[in-house]
Amino acid sequence: MEEILLLNNFSRLLIHALVVETAVRLVSKFSKHDAETVLIIFEKIAELSNFPPDKYAAILHAHLTGKALKAFTELSVEECRDYTTMKAALLQAYSAVPEDYRKRFRNLTKRLRVRFLSRHSIHSLVRERECLLRDMIQREQFQSNLDPELRVWLIDLQELVQGC
Repeated sequence: MEEILLLNNFSRLLIHALVVETAVRLVSKFSKHDAETVLIIFEKIAELSNFPPDKYAAILHAHLTGKALKAFTELSVEECRDYTTMKAALLQAYSAVPEDYRKRFRNLTKRLRVRFLSRHSIHSLVRERECLLRDMIQREQFQSNLDPELRVWLIDLQELVQGC
């Protein structure tokens, strides 16, 4: 009986090791330029891959470098096991000061596909949407006052016309 329990425990440890090893391969290296984005991407990959949340810290620590690795080494063993504490420490290590935000803002450029709308084009879009909304409300009010059989016939007719 003890041999079966030992075998079950060994198989659980082996499966755990395989899960962590597979997970480590899926996650990209830690970037010093945007730690917040790296953590968001890591959490999404972990969620999509069904990694156990209690193993997030074990999976992520294999990819830490630079400031992140230094912040990790300053944590206690218990803090290293808790992903939320580890995440907070990593974000603190890479915390952006107001000057970083100013630099990011100054370096923003207009993308090719972004266009600026003139005041006239914005007003025409608003007017067009108002007309569509008004027509839709009028149609719904009209249909709500119709006989149910006539309403079904009109809906079928509308679908037939749209299909052509």
